[in-house]
Amino acid sequence: MVAVKACPSARRRERPWQRQLRLCSGADLSHDYYQKSPFYFRGQYAGSLALYKVWRLDDRDVIESVVLEEVSFNLRALEAGLSVPAIFHKGFVEMHDSKYYVLAMFDAGSSHSVADYDELLFYALSLLHNVHRLHSRASLLHCDIKPDNVLWDAKRSDITLSDFGNAQTKQNATSIRGTKGFTAPEVENCANNTCSSDAYSVGATLLALYKGIQGLDWAGICDSVRSLMRPNPSGRPSLDEAYETLKTQVSSVRSL
Repeated sequence: MVAVKACPSARRRERPWQRQLRLCSGADLSHDYYQKSPFYFRGQYAGSLALYKVWRLDDRDVIESVVLEEVSFNLRALEAGLSVPAIFHKGFVEMHDSKYYVLAMFDAGSSHSVADYDELLFYALSLLHNVHRLHSRASLLHCDIKPDNVLWDAKRSDITLSDFGNAQTKQNATSIRGTKGFTAPEVENCANNTCSSDAYSVGATLLALYKGIQGLDWAGICDSVRSLMRPNPSGRPSLDEAYETLKTQVSSVRSL
C-alpha cells in the first residue's frame, strides 16, 4: 500500500479522494502520464461519477498561484449559479515525496455522447445559455470552449462547463489562445479575448458535434450556429441573441 501523507490541516485518516488517487494511480506515480500536469482520472464518490484533476506542484511548468486562480474561477462560476462541476474537495496532498493539488468534482457525460437531433438541440440551447451566464453573472471568459470541455448530462438535458485553466476575467482579458480549430481568428492574431471570441468557440463546438452526427437535416438551425463563427467579431450575434433565435427556430421545427 502506498503511504499518503496529508497536509497538516487535513485529518490523518485517508479520505475517499486520497484513496481514489492512490488506487487509480497505483503504486508507481513515476509513470509518464502522472508526470504531466494536470492529469485526470475518473472514479466513484458517494455513488456518483467523479472527475479528479491533479497538478504535480514540483513540476517546474506548474505555478501554484495559477492553479489556485483556476480553482477560484471554477468556484466563482459555481457561486454565480452556472452549470459547472460541483467541487467536493480541493486541497494539497503529499505522496511519494511530491506535492499535489487535487480538485475533485462531480462529473457528467462527454459531449461526444450526444447521439441524436433532439439531444443536440438541447445541448446547443444549454451551452448558449450557460456561457452567456458565465459572461454576465460571473464576469468571466472561458477562453477554451470545445467539446472536451463541455460535459453532457442526457438525463437532465443540460451541459456542464469544465476546465477553467484558460479562464480570465472580462476586465483583465489577454490574448491567451485556446485549442486550435475552436479559437476565434482575432485571438489567433493576438487580439484579446472577448465575449465574442467565446461565442466563436461555442459555434465551433456546436458545428463539430453537428458534423459528427449522421443523418441530420439541420440546415436552418445550422445557419444560426454559423453566424457565431463570422470572421469579423462585430458581425457575430451575442450569445443571448443566438439563444433566442435558436429557441424560436426549435419551436417552429417542432410545431411542424
